Amino acid sequence: MKNTYKYILILFLFCVSGCSDDFLERIPKDKQTELTAFKTNNNFETYSWSLYNVLFKDHAYEAYGSDPNTDNMFNRSWGMSGWELKSDKKTPTSGGGWSFSYIRKVNLMLDHIDDSEMNDTDKDHWRSVGYFFRAYQYFYLMNKFGDVPWVEDLIRDEADEILYSKRTPRNEVCENVFEDFLFARDNIKNSATSKNVINVDCVNAVLSRFGLMEGTWRKHHGLGNEDKYINICIEASESLIAKYPAISNDYDKIFNSEGLAGMPGILLHRKFVSEKVTNNATRLERTSESFHELTKDMVNAFLCSNGKTIEANGRTGDEPNPYTEFRDRDHRLYFNTPPPYLVIKRGSDKRAWDEVGLKDGVDHSEYIRLMENIADEGNKRLPVLNWNNFVTTVMPHYEKAINGQGFCKSKSGYWAWKHYNTIIPTSAPNINTTDFAIFRMGEVLINCAEAKKEMGQFDQTVADATVNKLRARVGVAPMVISEIGAGFDVNRDQDVDPVMWEIRRERRIELLGEGFRFDDLRRWKKCDYILKRKVGAYIEDKNQVKPYRILLSNVLVAGGGTTGYSEMSSVLPRDTWPEYYYLYPIPKKQLILNENLEQNPGWEGITASE
Repeated sequence: MKNTYKYILILFLFCVSGCSDDFLERIPKDKQTELTAFKTNNNFETYSWSLYNVLFKDHAYEAYGSDPNTDNMFNRSWGMSGWELKSDKKTPTSGGGWSFSYIRKVNLMLDHIDDSEMNDTDKDHWRSVGYFFRAYQYFYLMNKFGDVPWVEDLIRDEADEILYSKRTPRNEVCENVFEDFLFARDNIKNSATSKNVINVDCVNAVLSRFGLMEGTWRKHHGLGNEDKYINICIEASESLIAKYPAISNDYDKIFNSEGLAGMPGILLHRKFVSEKVTNNATRLERTSESFHELTKDMVNAFLCSNGKTIEANGRTGDEPNPYTEFRDRDHRLYFNTPPPYLVIKRGSDKRAWDEVGLKDGVDHSEYIRLMENIADEGNKRLPVLNWNNFVTTVMPHYEKAINGQGFCKSKSGYWAWKHYNTIIPTSAPNINTTDFAIFRMGEVLINCAEAKKEMGQFDQTVADATVNKLRARVGVAPMVISEIGAGFDVNRDQDVDPVMWEIRRERRIELLGEGFRFDDLRRWKKCDYILKRKVGAYIEDKNQVKPYRILLSNVLVAGGGTTGYSEMSSVLPRDTWPEYYYLYPIPKKQLILNENLEQNPGWEGITASE
């Protein structure tokens, strides 16, 4: 196998972390010990279930991940993230993602494989599972911190000198991660009876992600050797594309279904079962605690149905009429934020409503009919209903101008409802049973497209096999490369190739709200986009009632006037994105406990937050 590098983190794993001392405790004789718990195939299978937690997201807030820190979204209860405020983001005293307890948990299993009663094939399988999870966690750590201690074996002695070693260089960690994944891909079993477990497809899905992330980080941050990792992405992606040529033709059901098993393009998912394992995603999005919103910048990024930008269709990003703004757009826009409508309550029944239809020259039922055509009953239908099926009579529904309801509201005018559906009971918290996709072909396809473009291999054939598969199911015309020139998008970052810009747009839209955007901006070295984002809808005159909205006199408008983009705060973001923000800081306590650890450049001397 590979050369091993026995570096590890600091002493706090043993004296600070909640699970650091477990292996030092005496275990009663009537319970399993390490010597008895790792003998048979069933022993290892049982232990492995606990390792899957690293892949899980339990509710909507976790599912959105870091997207609210970006130009895609924001959380109005948080306001601006610490990354964009003018005051420096502080180094944490502890935590901050710098933890190796999970690595130790995996190594505990790996340490006992050779001494087990299993045959060689089973040993290689469980070693593959361990390597997969260890490499997956190291991928996460390296992405955040760069150089990190590589821990090959189980640490059993607090006095071990490895505890006080330096960080392992990124290049060595990368090689170890890659070799772990390769071993897993070559030796992991594909069980015919237990399909929803880690298998070779999952390994290729992570190799696709890892290769793209590492390769483009190296390219855009000047580390070199990027081609090797970008080609890793291409190889893994193409393998999956050949094996799974079809994807689900229903984008919304990927996020609002109790039956992801067998859905085309779903490689691994988390299954939820009533009264056993449940989540809170659907209910959370149908309450007054639903704080996630799309930005105006994100909404403007969605193409029109002809595959052109809104500006190329003679429209403007400053459109104040939401009925015009949402017309004839990529269906993924409607599946991520509700389009506009107006209904009226029927008498005193908060659950009964009637259409307004055509009023003052505006068809307030236009998008009610649209959603009936593109969404299954029980999923994205209008009007929006809260957890008790009370009707939200108007959309957009502004927080400071609510129309009789305190739920499903926003500051931006673009309330996020990616996980909204009415097929799941929502009368109580944590009873939802919507499955969560962990690895899916939508990501793999767009990974492949970007990697191919980075290597100069993106042509119409590749576009048809990747980007255009995604567009075909959401009412958007195919990407035609010959039509994409310098003027295709007047808002393009001029430092980005026009075709690459469109690939990145497709990635942004397809993976919206899945936690990829912040890391994408970091690897592209484009986090300054966050500081330039437009937050809310364009308000023509917040003091004048329009046929398509109610009075918005309490809505905050950028610059303090009556016309402009609605804002979440009057606080201005920092002017530039500091270079050192592209890596996270090592917590202060770790630097104290291990003097051989060095802080990431730029974070030295930053006062730790308590």
